[in-house]
Amino acid sequence: LTGSFSDATPQEPARRIVGGYAEQPSQLSQLGVDVAVETSGSAPAVHQTVRATRFGGTVCVISFYGREAAGLHLGEEVYINRLTLVSTRAQSLPMRDAPAWTLERLVTLGLDWLTSDRVIIEGIITPIVSFEDSVDAYRMIDEHPERSIKLGVRFP
Repeated sequence: LTGSFSDATPQEPARRIVGGYAEQPSQLSQLGVDVAVETSGSAPAVHQTVRATRFGGTVCVISFYGREAAGLHLGEEVYINRLTLVSTRAQSLPMRDAPAWTLERLVTLGLDWLTSDRVIIEGIITPIVSFEDSVDAYRMIDEHPERSIKLGVRFP
């Protein structure tokens, strides 16, 4: 999960959300993020997320990655760098951290971050098409998966 705050000034660089925490400019020289959240459903993306996480850090995978994970090499990075790998499903209730984190609390926080521009998501959902054009959009993504992270469909 990455994004940036919109509070940058010419004197202060933009702070980013990296792995679900606010990265301060002083952290930019560290070797990897503390916590990385991967949501794409792409096994190679999980591998790159693992590589971007610091020694002893945590990687959280949210999407379903299918039966095969070509391009994912856990032994090289997870074992050597002593990473913690956590998976989650929004459909699994109670949540892993219940009662502290309920589905209502997660939805409220997520909507707050999205509507307050705390996390910038521009470019993640692309293309955004009408329902009538969704068949063609799915076909394009099937034939060219590199062109899209997530598809948005507008309903009338």
